[in-house]
Amino acid sequence: MLLAALVMASCNQKADSEGTNAETTEATTETPAVAYVFNEADWVETDLSTTKKEYPILVKLPKTAKIGLSEINPEDLTVTINEDTGLTVSTAFENTIEEALKRFKAQNTGGDSTKMLKEDENGFMYEELATEGFDAQYRFYVIVKAKGEGCYVIHNHATGAVAGTKEAAEKMYEAVRSSAKVK
Repeated sequence: MLLAALVMASCNQKADSEGTNAETTEATTETPAVAYVFNEADWVETDLSTTKKEYPILVKLPKTAKIGLSEINPEDLTVTINEDTGLTVSTAFENTIEEALKRFKAQNTGGDSTKMLKEDENGFMYEELATEGFDAQYRFYVIVKAKGEGCYVIHNHATGAVAGTKEAAEKMYEAVRSSAKVK
């Protein structure tokens, strides 16, 4: 009987007291988003060109952020803040911040599912409203004019965009927006 139980266990089955087989099902639970708590003391000016020379950008990021090439597009950088919160740094072909803002606002906001929260001279923040089964998400874009042609785009991404609160998202947006510059 012990040998039969071991064999059945390896096949994800178990023997009940009568010796018949019953399939077991493993309980699966979703891992909840790891809420990001903004602490200004943890944010320091970071030189992105040390990861990719084509990005001569200085921007405040958490000391513990991991910066690397994007798995989706190796031309971009990914900044991992925690397992559910991060940033993407990419380029835009527009030659002015205004043109880039216009394009990214048109692509990402509008309609009944978004609400504009902030607009500045070099960025914007919006809320993707809660829908059935999903919490509201707070997203932002910050545009930095490149030397020469084009612009750099810094925007947040993640399961929860900023997994946490609107307040954390606003503070993160302001830290990135106010510090991002070409060196």
